[in-house]
Amino acid sequence: MFKFEPIDPALLVSEPPPTAPLVVEVPVCATPSLGRKQCAVRWVPQADALALAGSWDEPETNELTAWRVRLDSVATDDARAMDDDAEERGPQRVDVGSTPHDGCVLGLAVAESGRLAFTASGAGGVSCYAIADADESVAGGMVKLDHQWSRCGAPEDGLATLGVACNGAEVAAVGEDGGLVVLEAERSGEKWRTQSREPALYAVAWWDANTLAVGGTVVSFWDVRASGGKKPVLTLTPSPGAQMHLGAALLCVSPEAPQPRRLAAGATDGTVSVWDVRASASLLSRFVAHRSDVWDVQLLGSGGGGGEPGLALLSCGSDGCLYEWALDKPSVLLPLDAPEPSAKPLGCAPPPERRALVQLALPINSLEQSPQGMLAAASDAQVLTFVDIR
Repeated sequence: MFKFEPIDPALLVSEPPPTAPLVVEVPVCATPSLGRKQCAVRWVPQADALALAGSWDEPETNELTAWRVRLDSVATDDARAMDDDAEERGPQRVDVGSTPHDGCVLGLAVAESGRLAFTASGAGGVSCYAIADADESVAGGMVKLDHQWSRCGAPEDGLATLGVACNGAEVAAVGEDGGLVVLEAERSGEKWRTQSREPALYAVAWWDANTLAVGGTVVSFWDVRASGGKKPVLTLTPSPGAQMHLGAALLCVSPEAPQPRRLAAGATDGTVSVWDVRASASLLSRFVAHRSDVWDVQLLGSGGGGGEPGLALLSCGSDGCLYEWALDKPSVLLPLDAPEPSAKPLGCAPPPERRALVQLALPINSLEQSPQGMLAAASDAQVLTFVDIR
């Protein structure tokens, strides 16, 4: 059995020094160096604490890897025999499976069945992988990632596919050409395609069974039942009155779980915006969350990681920070170590109450909290970080 390493103190941010030490209130563990920058991480539903991660190093060979992570801190007898400090262990890697990936893994989605995974490739297009236990007779055995098909729905001229999301047997993808495509997973066929007015689209999520929420310089909603839909059914703008194409790029979008009512998006200017889509598509909040790019967000709905009532949100960014925000608890005063971009965007409110979960010296590119309360993060530090916030 393999023990996760504690986060190397050399990776912790030291410049500029905060006025107060960072307080991480939950157990944090990380893998050893994986030798490649990790761009995307997602948990596998219907599986025993299984996560998938994809790398984005170029021109090196990239990989899609599977990690089974123990949620408990109780070591097995075998682990105790190997490690005198086994009682104090946190999450552990029990086994791993991996497969080469064509191009950088710029996006990752896992079907609700837990049997299929889809990746957005820097080389263009979407790839599909089947997830299975290599030895069904052994509980927690090696994970097999079986490559099914690749390069489907690729943007023209070999442009990168930047975001991917799946809903049952359908997978949606967006890319650098501003196009949006829906594929049927079982036969890798194109079901629906449209071209937005945006120069590029960066993120996509299923709002419901027929509607996609897409991030460009605005969040646009598209009805995939409309054959060759020419325009979105709804548009959300972080800065009311601002013209499309002039705003900061929205790199990530996240509908509220489990029942979508609100939606969050993170931008290249370090801001996070939250809308109430069901209530006249009103902008609930926009605040500076990170010093620069916000690479991923997850709107948790009521409860959050700590189990307290209220609307919670997770965010990570280029500043190497991963925060949990209590959106219904505004800060009375800005913390002295609050992120300050070079030019604060107009129309931003003071940030809500937050707690720091991870802080690294290099960008954190992706995050996801599992229903069991385990948070996974992928970073340029070439590690995967796991936080137990049950």
